Amino acid sequence: MRSLLSVGASLLLPATLIAQDFTITDGANATYNQRFAGTTAGGVSSCNIGGGCDSDNTWQATWCYSVTGTNVGKPFDDMEPHGAYIQTPLPPNGFVQDFLNTDGLGLFDANWLDTIAETGGGSGSTLTSMMTVTNTSASQLDIKLYYFADVDVHTSFGNDYTGPGSNPTRFVVLDNETPCGGCIEVSAPGATHYQVDTFGSATGPNDNINAGNDLPDTGLPFGSPSSPLDFTGAFQFDFSLAPGASGSATIEFKVNMSGVAGSNAVVGAGVGGLIPTVTSTTVPRVGRELVLDVTGGTGPVALLFAISPAPTQIPGFGIMADPVVATAQVAMAGGVGSLTLPVGCSSGLFGLPLATQGLEIDATSPVSIGGIGYSASAILVSTVGD
Repeated sequence: MRSLLSVGASLLLPATLIAQDFTITDGANATYNQRFAGTTAGGVSSCNIGGGCDSDNTWQATWCYSVTGTNVGKPFDDMEPHGAYIQTPLPPNGFVQDFLNTDGLGLFDANWLDTIAETGGGSGSTLTSMMTVTNTSASQLDIKLYYFADVDVHTSFGNDYTGPGSNPTRFVVLDNETPCGGCIEVSAPGATHYQVDTFGSATGPNDNINAGNDLPDTGLPFGSPSSPLDFTGAFQFDFSLAPGASGSATIEFKVNMSGVAGSNAVVGAGVGGLIPTVTSTTVPRVGRELVLDVTGGTGPVALLFAISPAPTQIPGFGIMADPVVATAQVAMAGGVGSLTLPVGCSSGLFGLPLATQGLEIDATSPVSIGGIGYSASAILVSTVGD
């Protein structure tokens, strides 16, 4: 890692200086650029996380705070004079910023630690950002910490929507831009409040932060694949600190991309009389939906699921021999049915081979078990990618 500062050095800046830009990296594809924006957009910063297939951007992202009762929120990179501002690169992939006597208030010190880690091919990476505040006053300090993120997946601004797994402490942000795919998740364990809104909204999270308000716990789900919007979101953490006590909040910002496209492939052959087929016209991708289409069946079709890149069938019976991990039933209407499976937003799903086989009772079938005739489809293997 080569920081914009000398590796391994600490730099004490004059109290009137704004926090400075820096870059940290891990491996070939994980990069985090912090670019502080001064007074624009409430003073929040700009940064970039990613690399590889296509850079994933957060146009603005930063930690902010509000001392309870002041009705004012400020970013930690604001222009107010601190008692001291210290930068410390942490090779190979970390960076620390210390704000002593933050904003000259005589209330608290702040320690901001960022680390970046490469998590896979393409531009898979995880930024971990932890903010710690320490009460340096003689009285109890009630303080709100906010993490604001204007997430713009890939290079576009307005194609965003939230996907499966989004909740008050986790934003899963997707983009219908091609060909890179992938998704971004921003997690905030222990957050007390959240807000999601469109960029530029007059009552968006940056406005509530600037006013020192509690975030209203609104905005999810956000947009859709057919009606994407421009995402902004924020989390809030609340602390009541006795003199000398500290409190910490942590954000994980994951760029889940592998640079490898998902795929569907048919393995084996169907058996029976009225043999059903299982196909999919959707590409299995993290954060998206996999739609399984079933045709040819006359009654309900049971779907058997296994995790296997090369599933086999029991000789003479045609049923999938691999361990079944889940089942589902598809109702048929006019010989057609479907099942939609949400695929989570996690780099751990890349390369997952989901094997699916359809099975139905069929009195016309020449194969049977215990005198009950059945028909079984060939096996569809859906391998998860971008």
